[in-house]
Amino acid sequence: MDVTLLVNLLAPFLPRLLGLGKTLAKEASVSAAWQAGEASWAKAQAIWGRLWPKVEAKSAALEATNDAAQNPEDEDYLVAFRVQLKKLLVEDDELAKVMVQIRQAETLAEILKFLQKDESEGEGARINIQTTGGEQNAVIGSVSGGSVEIHYDK
Repeated sequence: MDVTLLVNLLAPFLPRLLGLGKTLAKEASVSAAWQAGEASWAKAQAIWGRLWPKVEAKSAALEATNDAAQNPEDEDYLVAFRVQLKKLLVEDDELAKVMVQIRQAETLAEILKFLQKDESEGEGARINIQTTGGEQNAVIGSVSGGSVEIHYDK
């Protein structure tokens, strides 16, 4: 697993993933990340959902993550974040395999399956998607726990 790819995907989204991003500078960074598209955001969420419990349990990883989130364009903080992610993935083969699967997912539907939590725990990701195009065309839908709802109002 190339950890650099994970860091490059996650770094622009870290402020939002960690619930930061309240200052104007951080919001500008997040806005730039949103331009990468909803598939990238969904991948970042899927990856982060799997990584977060491991990151949170290891103080060095948590510190590196917080530093990278607060300084998403500082290469030194990103290197420290990358080193900590690499350690986590070396320690957990299954996690590394899932990261590869998420990175290789090409469609939003493939990515969404990684966002769904174990339904036996009563949890599931809810993703709202809005696509507009053409004249007066709007498709609004959501995916929740494997079911898809599409709503259209003129």
